[in-house]
Amino acid sequence: MPEQFQQVKQLIRGFSLAFSPPTGSVSSRAAELVSWKVPDVDWWKLNGDGSVLATSGAAGIGGLIRELSGQWITYFSCFNGPSSIIFAELWSLRRGIELAVSLGCQKLVESDSMEAIILLLTSDIADHHPQDALIKDTRVFLSRIPAFFQVHA
Repeated sequence: MPEQFQQVKQLIRGFSLAFSPPTGSVSSRAAELVSWKVPDVDWWKLNGDGSVLATSGAAGIGGLIRELSGQWITYFSCFNGPSSIIFAELWSLRRGIELAVSLGCQKLVESDSMEAIILLLTSDIADHHPQDALIKDTRVFLSRIPAFFQVHA
């Protein structure tokens, strides 16, 4: 029970931070309407994201895996320290795929990290990319999921 309490406490802290007023500079960009789309029967859906504070470069990731009815299967979040946005996006994708593999996922849909997915699925890019080790590590986990595809919601 204490472990579940800590998980809930961590989740609440993450939501509190997500809805707190920004502390750094905020860039203006066009709003994009995004909604959750139900995965097909027997598929799980990974929604993950990475973010970086403009003021400090501190990065974090978070995400969740849901099933057909929208019920959470699991979630994740962590602080990554200073990094680039693509590192945070790749790390979020890797962590989500790793969790899906550990839970026996056979069919996974990912719907957030278009740039990270392109890096992951472009076979010759890893050797020339600053995040090549992370890309290759993520590919190892991805190879353990029989069916995977990406859609941008």
